[in-house]
Amino acid sequence: MPCSIGAIICYASFEQVILRRLSVFVGIFTLEAAQKVAADENEIDEARVIATIASLVEKSLVSADDVDTTMRYRLLDTTRAYLLGKLIESDELDSVERRRAVYFSDSSVNAKVPTRPISNPKGSFQSISAIFVRHWIGAFLG
Repeated sequence: MPCSIGAIICYASFEQVILRRLSVFVGIFTLEAAQKVAADENEIDEARVIATIASLVEKSLVSADDVDTTMRYRLLDTTRAYLLGKLIESDELDSVERRRAVYFSDSSVNAKVPTRPISNPKGSFQSISAIFVRHWIGAFLG
């Protein structure tokens, strides 16, 4: 019996809400970023976000990779697209995007970014600060 993405994702309400909120991340995100973006002032706290992400990884709805001793998480593009639509329907997009913008803004202010050149996988050199700025701008432009 075929199963749609909607049928897979439509279950426990906290998991639905947190999954929807994670859809604002394009590409990888850290657990800290997920906590700040997916938690709210009402019923979903940061501890619930951690527990839910662990559950979602077990269910293969969120993928996890250990990158440089830091876990990085990611939604599949098709899952993310579906969930982003659900986030828009829920009228939460503005508040979730605001929390994401605040998180990345605070992260950029507190970051100590060296400016020495580094080599990227293609062999050309870029400064770490330029890479950071592109990532930071991407956080706002989505």
